[in-house]
Amino acid sequence: MAQQVTQFPASISALAWRPDSKQLALASYNSCDIEVFDVPSAAGAEWTKSATLKGHEHPVAAIDWDHREHKLVSCGHDRNAFVWVHESSLTGTATPTAASSSTARHSLADD
Repeated sequence: MAQQVTQFPASISALAWRPDSKQLALASYNSCDIEVFDVPSAAGAEWTKSATLKGHEHPVAAIDWDHREHKLVSCGHDRNAFVWVHESSLTGTATPTAASSSTARHSLADD
């Protein structure tokens, strides 16, 4: 079933579904922020923005959730990679817990 996130009218540069499909993280070419939306349980219901993640200085190029759903990683055209951590849910404005501006590859390891 197709749904439209009308609260996010910009062109999408990156997106990632949380593994349980309860949230969708979106980034735009027009912004340096990541917006996280709660997926509505009923078709046609409004999408609710649950978080705005600020930290990148240029648009976000990629986003991904870890398999346990409590970390979100992003990389931007500013050559920075951020790991965003949340407890029970990703809410409010978060700050990155780790950042790297290296060109080397990094991965999220299990705690």
